Parts: sequence; structure tokens; C-alpha cells
Amino acid sequence: MAAPHAGCNASAMAERRIGARITSGLFLVLVALLMFDIPSSYAFVRGAPWWLALAAGLVVFPALPVTWHVLGERKRKRVRAAAKIPPKSSTTGWERLLFRGGAVAVVVIGGLAFATGGDLFRGMRRHALWLFARDPGSMLSDPALSLVPPDAEAVFWARPTPAMRDAMARIRKDLSDMPDVVVAIRGKHDLLAVERGSTQILEVYASLARMLGVPGDALPRSETLQSGPDGTRWWATPGWRAKVGTGMPVELVDLARRIPGDAVVGVVGRPESTHDADGVRGGYGYARISGSTLEIEGELIMESADDAANLDRDASRAIDDAGHDLKACLREHGGSFDLDHDGDTVTFHGSVDLDDAEELVRCMQE
Repeated sequence: MAAPHAGCNASAMAERRIGARITSGLFLVLVALLMFDIPSSYAFVRGAPWWLALAAGLVVFPALPVTWHVLGERKRKRVRAAAKIPPKSSTTGWERLLFRGGAVAVVVIGGLAFATGGDLFRGMRRHALWLFARDPGSMLSDPALSLVPPDAEAVFWARPTPAMRDAMARIRKDLSDMPDVVVAIRGKHDLLAVERGSTQILEVYASLARMLGVPGDALPRSETLQSGPDGTRWWATPGWRAKVGTGMPVELVDLARRIPGDAVVGVVGRPESTHDADGVRGGYGYARISGSTLEIEGELIMESADDAANLDRDASRAIDDAGHDLKACLREHGGSFDLDHDGDTVTFHGSVDLDDAEELVRCMQE
């Protein structure tokens, strides 16, 4: 009678072992995915190209732990072979691999978490599936963006193409020579100005600097510009110069990724909580040319759904107060402008037919 009972116990123990192995295997897969995804998603959200983010993840897992394990096991085998009496091992090769992988995870991910604070895990939360997403080749592809300090609140960027300059010339002749620029600001006292190939923009930068209270002897001039990447030159307010080139803030990078790669003008912003921003937590906007159409799109992320509804209402009212001619002129000349909100987000989209740009401007001036 004992034999069937013993057989049942053995079967139950085998099932428990299989279940334990499946559970531990799923846990190990999850840990491996986290070891790959946490550093790679952080690299991605910091503006690294797709291939570099992939490389960062693969180095942490599997490259580092597997390389350590292979080298360690070879050394262990040589030591055991040289010993007269090989020492007994208290661990299996699989357990030693797990230990090495855990050590790599603690050192690398723990070190990154300590160095970056919450930025590391914010990057994973927002872009955990970055590997399967299409990299928009956004404004982050411009090397000048690497100069933006980590506490910037807003960044304006313009990269006019020949098509953009031609389009602007149809609206106003003096817009045909649009420069290639990057402007970053923080509060009312910090400014970074980057130019590429056009010193005429320095007059605009000087005006902005005066508004921020920069004294005359510190205003941007040709001789005070410093060299930057890709043929750029830059100037920053004295108190901000030490932070130039130390990394664009994660929140702005995340917003910038929403701007398509063919945009010719872009702006991103996220005001600090200590600044009065009328309920705005962040936002982005951009302009691009599609065929003969100039498109303008963007979003404003508000503190609450009520703030979004209020902004939508007030902006719509302001457009209506501008006169019915505005909407009529847009419709008559192939243009449009739409404003809407969903939850705490206000979206806007506008378009102008560039072939009718002159007639549109004339219509709005009448």
C-alpha cells in the first residue's frame, strides 16, 4: 500500500520542481529585460540614436555578465585542473552566472540611478518600448541641441531648408534669409544663443539679453562667441555658461521626440513649478512643409482637465474676437486652424497653402 503513496509524493515533488523552475525562469527573463531596457531607454530619452541606445542595453545585458562568466569559468577550470585535489563546489555554473548578472545589475543600474536621480526611471517609464518605436529623427538630431543646459525651461530651434526659405519669401521678402538657430531660456535671467552661419542673428540675441538685464559689456558679439559642434557658435549669460553642454533636460527631450524629423521650426517647454505658467506643465509645437502646404501643430499639457478646457475656450474666444475675416481668409485661401482639448491636453493644428500665401496675407490685412 505504501508504493502508490510514495509514487504520488514523487509526482507532486516533480511538479513542484517544474513549477519552481518555470517561476524562476520567468523571473530571470524579467530581470534580463530590465537590465537591457533601463539603460537603453535612458540613453534613448537622452537623445542617443537608436543604434547607440541598443548598444548600451546589450552591453549591460548580455555582454558584461556573459563575458565575466566565460572568463571566470575558464579561470576556475584552470585552477581546478592545477589542484591535486579539486575543491568541491557549493554552487553550480548556472548559479554563478546569476550571481554575476546580479552584480552587474546592481553596479550599473544602481550607479546610473545614483548619478541621474529619477531621470533614469522616468526614461524607462516613458520609453520602455523604444526598441519597437520609430525614431522620428526629431530636433534632437541637431548637434547644437547638445549645448542646452540641463535646467533649461524652453528651447526654440529653427533649421530652415531651402524650401522653407522660399516659402517664407512668399509671405515676406525679408524672411527669405532665415538663420539656423537654437535659443534656450530659463526663467528671466538665463539665455543660451546658438547660431550657425549667420552673425545677423546676434542683433536679436543682444535684444533678448538686454531684456534679461545683461549689462552692455557682456552682450553677445562676434568676438564673445564660443565654438560649438558642427560649425556652430554660442553665447550664454554669465551665470549659465558653466552648464552649457552638460545635457538637455529629460522632460524637454521627451517632448522633442514628438516633433517629426522634417520639421523646420520647433519649440519645447516645461516651466519650473516655482514659475507662474497659467496652469501649463509643458508643451511643444512645430512647423513643417508638406508639398505646397505649411503645417503647424503642437500640444500644451495642462495641470488639469479644467485648465485645458479653460485654455481651449479662451483661445477660441480670442480667435473669434480677432474677427470673422481671419477664418474666412483661411478657408478662402486653402488654410485652416483647429483647436481642441482631450483631458489635460490642448492640441492645435493649422495649415496654409503656400501658393496662396501672398493673397492670404493681403486678405488678413484688409
